[in-house]
Amino acid sequence: MKRKLRIIFVIIVAISSIFIVSSSMKNIRAKTKLDELKGAKLVFPVISDVHIGGFFFSERKFKNALIDLKELYPNYNAIAIVGDCVNSGTKAEYMSFMNILNKYKEDNAKVMLSMGNHEYYCKGPSNREHENIFVHETGMAAIYYDKWVQGYHFIILAPENNGYAKLSDNQLNWLKETIKKNASIDKPIFIFLHQPFKDTVFGSDAWAGIENHEELYDILKMYPQVMFFTGHSHYNLEHNKTMCKKDFTMFNTGSVNYIMTKGDRYEPASLSQGLVVEVFEHKVVVRCREFSTHKWIGKYEVEFPNVSK
Repeated sequence: MKRKLRIIFVIIVAISSIFIVSSSMKNIRAKTKLDELKGAKLVFPVISDVHIGGFFFSERKFKNALIDLKELYPNYNAIAIVGDCVNSGTKAEYMSFMNILNKYKEDNAKVMLSMGNHEYYCKGPSNREHENIFVHETGMAAIYYDKWVQGYHFIILAPENNGYAKLSDNQLNWLKETIKKNASIDKPIFIFLHQPFKDTVFGSDAWAGIENHEELYDILKMYPQVMFFTGHSHYNLEHNKTMCKKDFTMFNTGSVNYIMTKGDRYEPASLSQGLVVEVFEHKVVVRCREFSTHKWIGKYEVEFPNVSK
């Protein structure tokens, strides 16, 4: 009997030790992350192409990504989701999307959602009706709008079309006036549009999609401090063209739902990726995250003042 009790005691101690070590490792990782974030002015995830209502376990992957981000950064300031939040633009998909987002995001984070091409895919309604559904179901101020978070300017653009983005004259004129508000060369301006410029970030050779790209580019190139985030291609973030620096800085945001690579080949269905942006006084750190394995797969730094050539 005593021998049995001794064995049980040893097992209990061993199990307790495992939990203590596991807890200690979590605390060490958390402390390391907090140490790295000392002096950060702003932290926000950027994800895209969630495709709720689509395939590849979209709801499960979205939930997993949000849980992972909140465990890594329990007090992040904002979250940006750069289009294709839903797969077909139906109210039921939006309801599921918003329920998951509100349940698993950081409670106090400001939310910035943009439309993609899939938000226009519900059969029947016109483009304008799709846009009204997006605004009503998500609670965003409009299809294009701006916000200030911790003193930093966020500008969310809309494709206004169900294929290629085609920004209206009204939107472009609004952007010209909005982008210059309190603009400073040593402070980044964060801009989001679902589709990328051609031949910039990884995947944009196959999945570029801005019809009037010259008009948009002419506005953005006047502000080298712009950091421009796009999705659409689903291309892998584990690639050195995740960031592209020309007249301003551009980033591919990967995809939460499924990942593709060169030649439009599908990566393993389990993959799910996104970015985290950490803003400091004189630099911005952008980290690439693989949500399925809970690992970092890339890191980029942009220093400010970020003066063009």
